[in-house]
Amino acid sequence: MQPIIPYFEPIQISLGPLTLHGFGILVAIAFLVGSQVAENRVERIGLDPDFIRRLIGWLVVGTLFGGHLGYAVFYDTERVYLSEPIRLLYVWEGLSSFGGFFTCILLIVWFFRKEKQPFYPFGDSLSYGFSAGFIFGRLGCFAAHDHPGPESDFWLAVPGMCPGGDPSQACHDMGLYEAIFVFCIYMFFRIMDRKPRFPGFYIAWLGMLYGIVRFNMEKFRVHQSHDPLYAGLTPAQYGSIIVFLAGLALFLKQRNEPPFVPPVSDGDTEGEAVKA
Repeated sequence: MQPIIPYFEPIQISLGPLTLHGFGILVAIAFLVGSQVAENRVERIGLDPDFIRRLIGWLVVGTLFGGHLGYAVFYDTERVYLSEPIRLLYVWEGLSSFGGFFTCILLIVWFFRKEKQPFYPFGDSLSYGFSAGFIFGRLGCFAAHDHPGPESDFWLAVPGMCPGGDPSQACHDMGLYEAIFVFCIYMFFRIMDRKPRFPGFYIAWLGMLYGIVRFNMEKFRVHQSHDPLYAGLTPAQYGSIIVFLAGLALFLKQRNEPPFVPPVSDGDTEGEAVKA
């Protein structure tokens, strides 16, 4: 068996003095796609999508700065950020996906409490949108050769992404595999969304599914010297345990709750509201 993906350098596009990196382009696409999918679902269940539009800016900030803060806290083994705190603003130096996740969760809870809006219907829609957008986020990692696994001749292995960048060697690309997995979550959500589900359904399943798979994917990453282990586990594995347990707890708490029914607006009948 031989890899079918040809060798390519990390994607960069030069526009005069400006260089666009494939990772940044695909992350931007991830936010656009994820927010649009979330807005469409919010509108479909009878709520105002404007709340999602107003929240997205906060989530961009939370992803970049929360992700970079998580990187600084858990991956800065040389304590560079303690000696140069200004570098906490250099978000391009490194991102931790779970640092971004947890920061965004806090921002979402704060935002909907401030706006006095129901959390679960919007949270479910955001989880639905995340499953669509994060496909492109992880494809950004694929474009940058960010997450190499072991050397392999598997047909989806990627030449040139092994440590050292030798184009004659191919390694498993954990970013690509995660993109494929998140696509499967998105398709699962699409199927489940054909009928109403209990409030928190998509939040719970996203946490459980992503937590299990990400924990095991971390076992196959080729960890560099700057990727520390804590009691034998990576920071991402601890994050995976947290999101899995949170998803499981939410599933057990909410599974017997009736599906969300949007509020009746002026001019709507109760029957119309339930149908919506």
